[in-house]
Amino acid sequence: MPVGSTLLTDHDMLSFLMRRHVLAPIAATLVAMLAPASADAAAGPVSASQASHTQILSPVNATGDLETVPAGLRILLEDGWKTYWRSPGDAGIPPQMDWSGSTNVASVEVHWPAPHRFSTLGIETLGYKGEVVLPLEVKPERPGEPVSLRGTVALLVCSDICVPAAHQVRLDFPAGTAAADADAGNLIARFTAL
Repeated sequence: MPVGSTLLTDHDMLSFLMRRHVLAPIAATLVAMLAPASADAAAGPVSASQASHTQILSPVNATGDLETVPAGLRILLEDGWKTYWRSPGDAGIPPQMDWSGSTNVASVEVHWPAPHRFSTLGIETLGYKGEVVLPLEVKPERPGEPVSLRGTVALLVCSDICVPAAHQVRLDFPAGTAAADADAGNLIARFTAL
């Protein structure tokens, strides 16, 4: 049975980051970057489950005249938990994404950063721990018009046990000039390069 997802407040996100032993100034900066109240925010709300948190972010805050809108699916995992790559190896289930609830989206192409190799009792799997951003290429049906990216993300997250996690993610891109969000762009680029 999938674990339900909820939206995190800024305080919840800060608490999560602090539990991951991140320094307070870095956590405060990240919370400020992720806060949806900013007019220039290029990040959707955080969706949380038992051991994972997901969010869509983008280096741009509008569609502009872009043929492809860059974005990323950020996945944060609690300490000691992992999730799987597109080809998980001997065990595991790859992340499943459904973007059918989106508006003005022709396609979403997912790019997969290089995974970590995990070995447990001779079983080899491939996946991610800590944090990963899956870079996304969002192709609008009608470039230049608003895009509403809505997705359901299903993950299998494992520690000593494995539990399914279901996340609802979203990010709206209005029409108009696409201003850059350097923090989100740098985070996505860090995982694109892997």
